[in-house]
Amino acid sequence: CVSFSDGFIAVIFLYVFPFQMVQGRAKLIVVTVEIPEAKSQRKVRASLDQTVGDLISTLIRRLTDINERVWQYFALYLRPRYGRRARGVWMEEYKFLSTYNLDEQDVLEYRPKYRLFTFNLRVFPPKSEIGGQTLNATGVNAPEPFSPNKSPQSPKMLIDETTTVKQVLHLIATSCDLEYPPALYGLYDAAGGGMAVDSALWDLVPQSENTVILTVHMKHSKIKAVQMGSESEGSLELSVDLSWPTSKLRNLLCRRFGVRYSNLTGIYLKGNYLRPKISLIKNNVVEGVVVHLAALPSDANPSEYELEGTSPGVYSVDDFEPSSLDTFGETCSLRTATLMEDDMKSSAPKSLSEARVKKASGIFLNKDQDRPFWDEPDDSDDNIRYEICAGRRTVTAASFNKLVERLTHSEVSDMEFVHTFLATYRNFTSPEKLFSKLMERYCVVRPEQATFQEFLAFRTKVQSRTINAIRLWLETGDDFKDNQKLQNDVLEFVEDVVMMDWPKLAGTVRQRLHEIQHGLIRNRVVAHKPPPPAKLPLQQTGGGKVSLFAFDPEEIARQMTLIDFKLYQSIRPHEFMNQAWQKPKLKHRAKNLLAAIERSNEVGSWVATTILSQKDKNTRAKRITEFVQVADQLHKMNNFMTLFSVLSGVQDSSISRLKKTWDKIDKKTLKRFTELQDLYTPGKSNFKMLRSLVTDAVPPALPYLGLFCSDLVMIDNGNTNFSSELINVYKCRLIYNQLRQIKAAQSHPYNFESLPSVVELLTKLHYLSQETLTDVSLQREPRL
Repeated sequence: CVSFSDGFIAVIFLYVFPFQMVQGRAKLIVVTVEIPEAKSQRKVRASLDQTVGDLISTLIRRLTDINERVWQYFALYLRPRYGRRARGVWMEEYKFLSTYNLDEQDVLEYRPKYRLFTFNLRVFPPKSEIGGQTLNATGVNAPEPFSPNKSPQSPKMLIDETTTVKQVLHLIATSCDLEYPPALYGLYDAAGGGMAVDSALWDLVPQSENTVILTVHMKHSKIKAVQMGSESEGSLELSVDLSWPTSKLRNLLCRRFGVRYSNLTGIYLKGNYLRPKISLIKNNVVEGVVVHLAALPSDANPSEYELEGTSPGVYSVDDFEPSSLDTFGETCSLRTATLMEDDMKSSAPKSLSEARVKKASGIFLNKDQDRPFWDEPDDSDDNIRYEICAGRRTVTAASFNKLVERLTHSEVSDMEFVHTFLATYRNFTSPEKLFSKLMERYCVVRPEQATFQEFLAFRTKVQSRTINAIRLWLETGDDFKDNQKLQNDVLEFVEDVVMMDWPKLAGTVRQRLHEIQHGLIRNRVVAHKPPPPAKLPLQQTGGGKVSLFAFDPEEIARQMTLIDFKLYQSIRPHEFMNQAWQKPKLKHRAKNLLAAIERSNEVGSWVATTILSQKDKNTRAKRITEFVQVADQLHKMNNFMTLFSVLSGVQDSSISRLKKTWDKIDKKTLKRFTELQDLYTPGKSNFKMLRSLVTDAVPPALPYLGLFCSDLVMIDNGNTNFSSELINVYKCRLIYNQLRQIKAAQSHPYNFESLPSVVELLTKLHYLSQETLTDVSLQREPRL
């Protein structure tokens, strides 16, 4: 402190920097930084007077192989070095590099310090009244290594490598205000496997998983269950969550024992029926107890047993509610339902594959097609028909129930039929109705004559085949991408039902749903070879802009192919159903197909406009020659779609009449143009030459959509959807043969380098109307 005569006091602060100084300057060193995520190493020159944050900023600017979204989770780690330090340390961004006594022998790692985990709370019920919902956070910004979201309904956390499962469970239990102590809960992976509480969470989950979703629920307790009246056949040993509502256990037992109406049964323990809406633990269900699944008395009072409805079906209305309860079928009183149950048993079929049960799903106006799945009669000409084809018995017509049975058959595995059905079912039903029918199929009912062991074997096969059908359905993702309701219904079914029966199978289905919901792309074919070098022009026009026709015709063909193939690849199979692309009421179903058709028409108009924009006949002839050269390259690339578009423009009536212009074109070009033109002349051969080229083309190829559309129109007009009130499977097979060719071409993309400047020129096309083209053509060469 310095005091002056006028009373002013100055305080001088002296700060000593711990820099290693070399001739008045901070020491410079070359730092070695390894990035394990990118499997690479960087050498960075840094000054010791820089902060760790400055070094990270310099490093990030040089990195192009790490996703920017995850940088916030990365930090610098100083490796241990023998003789200098016993253990590694995480470097704090605000500290100076000199703090860590770095020299050029030290190695730093730039790697994740935290990982983002999302936790699904499957708890019944927590104090925060979130029910059994799956909870996901909208975002997180954790300044500390172990900090959850403040909202109890958003259990998403950043976890460091030292955090244990026990710590996670404790924090979730306290932050989300769960009803029971943390020690009663467990953490489970996607397959339902439990995680050891003393293990570090990082060690249990592969670091290759970018998005980690784990489940929190009460640790399962072992109980025994017996179906009343079937004690002699043994009991089931179950692992259950005691926080479940009792109705959840009831529905599980109905599926395991094959009981038709879950709302007409109850859990019986020590002489009493348990209340279905409260948890098992509050109903005094404990580890090792024996419970009975028993039919409710026929004169039971619904209010006494907390029954909100008596809709037939394995799901009760208080457990699983689709968006519309109309699909639950008819309702009935306890007495009426009991009589229906007795009638079903008295006429029970003689084989397991003929068991019948569950709620109705109204699909067709025809009453036979509106029948619940398990009420379908035995095989007969009234519900399924076959023909012998190439020594195999194939289905030609069937009811909806029989088709679903064939799709998930316990003995017959017909993958050709499975793919045909999943590709063409929209021809006779909707995705929502198909899923409803698959849920019916999943809930297998035990026929009266079958032993319990026979039923278990049959149920296992049917349920696994049903899950597999749903998985294959999800593989394409076409019906789920824009259908949020269907995604939610399938996810709820998987979480609430399949997860309890088949956790590993449920995990694969849930993972695929997650990919669809987050727009992740699967099964994309990646080219293993580098693309051929682009053919760039040697000269430029004035103003620095490159003219399209300064490029080689092959390069123009490549860029047109990339644009049109992207449109072609986006077309979904259902867009070809029922001639949707040419029916005003159905055009909303074929948006991608219509976009491809519109693009084809635009290219044709643009080609004609480009030719007529030239006032001189020699220049017009030059443009025609260039387009024929582009068409020739498209033919070599097996791009029959864009080839048609270009040819349609060159042979437009406004161009073909320009006799003086055509006289200026050399004979070689004219001959090639005529050869290409002949491909698209239908004549008596019905495009025989073009069909042969499309069939024999080696991928990649872009087929001419007009062929498929015309063939599908003929199939649709020549075959009815129903044959004697049965679904016409023969027609579905014809449609699938066309769709299979379309899908095969979509899976083999072209391996060309995209040139943004050329793509822009070829997508922002300027063209004249047909009437204007005719007027301009007459101006260029008036009629004689």
